Amino acid sequence: MDFEHDDSVLFFSCFKHLATKPDVELRRTCAAQLPAVVRAATALQASAFSAQFADTLTNLATDPDPDVRKAIATNLHEVAKVVGRECPALLTRPLCRLIRDDSAAVQAALLPNLTQCLMHWGAPGQGQGPRSGGEEMRREAAAGELARALLELEAGAGTKRNWRLQLQLATAFHMFPQVRGDGGQCCNWAELLLRCWCVAERPDKLQAGTAGPA
Repeated sequence: MDFEHDDSVLFFSCFKHLATKPDVELRRTCAAQLPAVVRAATALQASAFSAQFADTLTNLATDPDPDVRKAIATNLHEVAKVVGRECPALLTRPLCRLIRDDSAAVQAALLPNLTQCLMHWGAPGQGQGPRSGGEEMRREAAAGELARALLELEAGAGTKRNWRLQLQLATAFHMFPQVRGDGGQCCNWAELLLRCWCVAERPDKLQAGTAGPA
């Protein structure tokens, strides 16, 4: 999408308005198209997401309609790619909300791309400078929130004998050491890593001994 400045201001304002409409089909469409809109806005202004769309994402991630939340869960890694190193500050809350979602379909939509999300909570990518002390403190606090949410998800999957969800979560466990940092949440990450490693090491036994939902 290519916009002149005035056109872009009008378009993005209209998009944000449509994302709050009572019409659920409109909200589902907005949720599906949010990554493309964020990419277009960020190309015009680097801080566009934090300035214009952070609240929209949070609202869609907590929408009463599960299909709206599922669309956000499916595409959150694309938004994270645009937000980049600001993910700990801007995306931790909606990500944790989706991890804790009461719809198994929403969680299942999130987990295949969880690794791509989590990479933005780790060390800055190639060509990026190190985080400042304040940024690193915020990142570690965000990592702690993520660890608690993921532990709840893993424990719930085990209680419900949902082996498919456990296996999906286990595919992301190699990212956990990069995200955990050196803060006070190391024990949570270590526990999560151990649980997921055990699942990854015995997938056949897990499937044979459980009967998760189709």
